[in-house]
Amino acid sequence: MTKLTLFIPTFLLLVSTCFGQDTIRVEKSIYYTSKKEPNRGKYFASGVKYAREDIVFSETHKRIDYCYYYDNERNCYGTNYQLTSDSTLDMDGEIWNYRKQGDQYFVERYFKGTYECGFTKSLIPFETLGRFTTTTADKVDTLWTTDYSADKPSRPYDKPLWIFHKTKIKDKIYDQDKIDEPPTFLNGDPLKTIYLNRIDGCLSEPYYFIHELKFVITKEGRIVNIEQSLGNFDLDYCPYYVMDLMRYLIQSGQLKPGKLKGQHVNVLWTLKVEMNGEAGKK
Repeated sequence: MTKLTLFIPTFLLLVSTCFGQDTIRVEKSIYYTSKKEPNRGKYFASGVKYAREDIVFSETHKRIDYCYYYDNERNCYGTNYQLTSDSTLDMDGEIWNYRKQGDQYFVERYFKGTYECGFTKSLIPFETLGRFTTTTADKVDTLWTTDYSADKPSRPYDKPLWIFHKTKIKDKIYDQDKIDEPPTFLNGDPLKTIYLNRIDGCLSEPYYFIHELKFVITKEGRIVNIEQSLGNFDLDYCPYYVMDLMRYLIQSGQLKPGKLKGQHVNVLWTLKVEMNGEAGKK
């Protein structure tokens, strides 16, 4: 058998492996044209409707796309899902561990100094159910709880209920202007303004911003009870911005607590936040 004869079936197998996926249109495709709609290029107002399309690579590897067609050009956003083992799910690089419990899945992950856990109806797509809890990585303090079943059980992603957890704090909590020495990082650096790039595709009019965070720095040097204290940010909209801010603070680790008359005390602290794109580039 010649080398060419061997090469042809190998090449065909490689092609079928690379391109052997099926596109399943779960919902009827939605078409727009420049004659029916104002020409806005690839970007439409928030009222644009999308239709779901599933790209199936294998039983354990799928991409869920939400698409519309504009002058026959396909415009989509979506997520890649891949079960990389019998207990691990990869969603565009976001790794969750899972295990089956009855007709649901318990899922959990450690991510940037936090631990998250909850239940999902399915893994592909990742359909969140009921209460999700985010805690510190050592699980000492709950940062917040998300209840996806609180508003509209038929659409669990529509306006979930976000509950800021309140840790019970022993002893008095002092305002920051009532103490003698402010808390600092362990190296002595002060807590400074947080810069967060607000421009990443999460659109809203008017823009929502957090201008100031409020939290307690305990006499042990832990950050707890993080809340928005100044701003117009709605947790129903792009809540991961708040998660990014929380993780930034949690990753700072233990702090040197504030002092009053030489003694460590609990302090209610506020910190300025700059969420606009220009500040985020600094």
